Amino acid sequence: MDPTYEALERLRQRIENASDDAERASLLGEVVAVLDAAMPTLPLEVRNLALAQARRELGEALGSLSRHAEAETQLDLALSALDQVVSEPTQREIELARCHYALGDTYRATRRTAQALDAYGFAVARFEQLVKHDHGGALEQALTISREALAAAALELAEQGQALRQVRPVEATSVFTRAIAAFESLPVEMQDKLEDVLPGCYNELGSALAITGRFEDAVPAYHRCVSGFEKLAARDAAKFEPALAMALSGLAAVFRELARWSESIDVSKRAVDLYERLRLASTSSFFDLRLGTELAHIREARARANPGSALPTAAQLGTRGSSRWLIGKIDFSGADRSPSLQPEPSVDGQAARPAPASRPAPAAGPEPDRRLWCTTPRSLSLIVGELLDRGHHSADVHSLAKGLREAQSYPARDFAQHCLPRQPDLFVTYNWDENFVDLQEAIHSGMRGIASMIHANRPELERERIDRLCLDGIGIWIDFLFIDQNARDVLAEVNTVVPQAIDAADVHFVLSPTALSRAWCCYELALFHRRAVAEEGSPTLRSFVAPIGTVPYRGFSYAKTTSPGDKPVLEQWLRAHYPGGVDGVDALLMMSSLLSDSFVVSGDAWPEAAEATVIESVDKWLAR
Repeated sequence: MDPTYEALERLRQRIENASDDAERASLLGEVVAVLDAAMPTLPLEVRNLALAQARRELGEALGSLSRHAEAETQLDLALSALDQVVSEPTQREIELARCHYALGDTYRATRRTAQALDAYGFAVARFEQLVKHDHGGALEQALTISREALAAAALELAEQGQALRQVRPVEATSVFTRAIAAFESLPVEMQDKLEDVLPGCYNELGSALAITGRFEDAVPAYHRCVSGFEKLAARDAAKFEPALAMALSGLAAVFRELARWSESIDVSKRAVDLYERLRLASTSSFFDLRLGTELAHIREARARANPGSALPTAAQLGTRGSSRWLIGKIDFSGADRSPSLQPEPSVDGQAARPAPASRPAPAAGPEPDRRLWCTTPRSLSLIVGELLDRGHHSADVHSLAKGLREAQSYPARDFAQHCLPRQPDLFVTYNWDENFVDLQEAIHSGMRGIASMIHANRPELERERIDRLCLDGIGIWIDFLFIDQNARDVLAEVNTVVPQAIDAADVHFVLSPTALSRAWCCYELALFHRRAVAEEGSPTLRSFVAPIGTVPYRGFSYAKTTSPGDKPVLEQWLRAHYPGGVDGVDALLMMSSLLSDSFVVSGDAWPEAAEATVIESVDKWLAR
């Protein structure tokens, strides 16, 4: 027997008995060395094919050891050897497919997802041709594995596209186009298993195209997205109707950009029908907000489609100023801001840390009832900073409350040095879907507006004194600070704690665009107005209310609670204690909607009566 064949046979036997990948890679390296040395003596029809196979196996073994650079070198050399193979076409095609599949693994392991996609695609195409010509079950299995790898790489590429969409949208369009092509090359049964991946990619592609201003190109992408989610929603409405509604909103937005008003209205109406159903099935305000936005778009599109139509003129509602009362975006435009009331810089999305307050911690003794205490805007920032330091990540208040329960933490107790043992001056109403860090920033922005109002109405007061009052003097009540999440008593909160806190407050902020779609927030709005309505006999809106982002002009019957049992308790209290009952509350909600209606009020506004609550309270606040 030829010495080369003898050496190779011995190595093959040792490879079969190798104890681990490292030993196997070392032995395959010897096989490659033997073949390389014997190349001139081997028959032409086998020399390059044998060497290519050995290099491919060595590349696979090196890859399993995470020696990816060496693996890539061996696989590239294997492909070069296969370029010189002139005989055994079937075996050559099999080796080409296997080499490209192994290269795909190497690229994917080194996060070169686009190159991995190309390599897997080449392997799939080769295996498909081989299986088509009936070359056995082993190749069918290899084809299935290659398709699964192609799908996984396409999914990873799509995820990269999501990260690129806002920052590099042109690049994102190319990424989504390639991912879509890969998904669509798969058999229908594999596409079905991926469910919403393909329509989701079309949604992302449409969005990326729209961001780059290619609205005409975005239309067919959104159409494919809508079509895909329609088929999925027909199978499982609960799972896929939310995505279908969002896809319709995206398509309608593109039509608006193209001034195709009639089409945008038709598509928005379909989205509205879905949002109406979804909001009824959800305790969250998300779909209420989407519904309100979509209805506003329909109204805008109708006005644009008929520019000659008469629209209502701005009503005189006793409003003043222009503000933006939105969580994280509050900005009293035109306000005369003092440098000392500028927002503190934030780092990595976390609240800035103001200088430590000098207020001492309460003395030891019996546990006090902290539910009617308050904090100041500056101290609120300190508390938020300490919550972040304790591992409560920047998140919505639902998540914060869960974290407080898990940690058995009660902020009014644990951060008592930052609280005041007295009743509040300002009560804050908001939706628990809001981020608690953003809420703190919104309150600070609101306080800048309060400072500007005082300065405008009381020019004799030094601005520095007003700023100190608004940062360190006005006491704020926020539920997540003063209601112990570990010992909630809904009946006590409804009948005692919240009413007392609101009755004590001179000023009321409603700081979420979705707040008045929540039953607790409507209840708090009613509580703040209860005494004034009883005294005056008719309601006058006295709260600073964020522009409503949900469907306006809807009453308490549409409001939701996260815990279904809360709403009947709230409604019972309103019927028994609020003048006019629920109908009286609805009147407040209608007035709040008017302040958000762009066809009634030009720009965002607050009632004069709300500003009056501030001006009337200044002397009391300063006298403390």
